[in-house]
Amino acid sequence: MRDAFPEVILFSPRRALIEMAGIDDVHLRLYRRVIEIRDGMLALRNYLPETYAPSGDPAVAEAEAIALALRRRAHGMEPSGRPGSWAPVGPEMADEVAWLSRVSTAFRTVSPDAVPTPRPSGSAR
Repeated sequence: MRDAFPEVILFSPRRALIEMAGIDDVHLRLYRRVIEIRDGMLALRNYLPETYAPSGDPAVAEAEAIALALRRRAHGMEPSGRPGSWAPVGPEMADEVAWLSRVSTAFRTVSPDAVPTPRPSGSAR
């Protein structure tokens, strides 16, 4: 999402390094990251085809839909007149994080060549 929609980034990696201190900062960074991902997905939903019918594991279906929408956008296809929708997620931040983690894992499986997972500065991950 960060590569497809850089305008959703709430703070630069340099500022993130400065803010890496206490547990409150970790929660704030997590909250910001979830917002960035959801903002990107909001912009991306216009590229979901109206006839897309996912099946099977909901996290895999969501990952497939994201990959499809990213491909459609990358190939210059016009956004649809009626935006698609993403899976509903529970009301708590923990629900959101758990869901996005499942979708992220599935995305690497359904679209392994799409976008590499970003690494924190200096990370060997």
